[in-house]
Amino acid sequence: ALFALEYASVDAATRIWTDGGGSAQGWGFFSKLQKRPGDAMFTFGAVLRCLASRHPDWAAGELGVGASAIRAVQVLDPAAARLRKALGSVDPSLELSVLGTTTGLTALLAIEKLLPPRPEGPGVVYVSAAAGGVGLLAAQLFQLRNATRVIGSAGTDEKVRLLRSKYGIEAFNC
Repeated sequence: ALFALEYASVDAATRIWTDGGGSAQGWGFFSKLQKRPGDAMFTFGAVLRCLASRHPDWAAGELGVGASAIRAVQVLDPAAARLRKALGSVDPSLELSVLGTTTGLTALLAIEKLLPPRPEGPGVVYVSAAAGGVGLLAAQLFQLRNATRVIGSAGTDEKVRLLRSKYGIEAFNC
């Protein structure tokens, strides 16, 4: 099927793919994804619009979400690329952030694996980089789980003010 890129999530892994820093951090599996000048960048979060298709499950106009090269237009086998249909009930860009694999799923899985739900709530929690995409979502998820206190660190005084005033997070500048 022929797909056009509508949205692409550019995340921390992008830097590792471009500068080779993953191996130095013990992430050897990133070396397979190492990019060279002229290579198309890759993203784990893309929203793609089907332009034309002979695939039985995809029709022109449908939106898909999944991993993809960052290209304006490309031919993909939706099954091999593990594309799923977009929800359709939310702005497609949300499927890359709050509902996406890199931000939303990272925050949720970290909380689920590190601190499973307890009837009394999670108690006092600390979130580093609380003003970043994953950190801010994690802090809010802890608040929704009735944490006694959510404490977060941020890199600037402006971010600390935002965390305190808008999100009610006890924050400090590290």
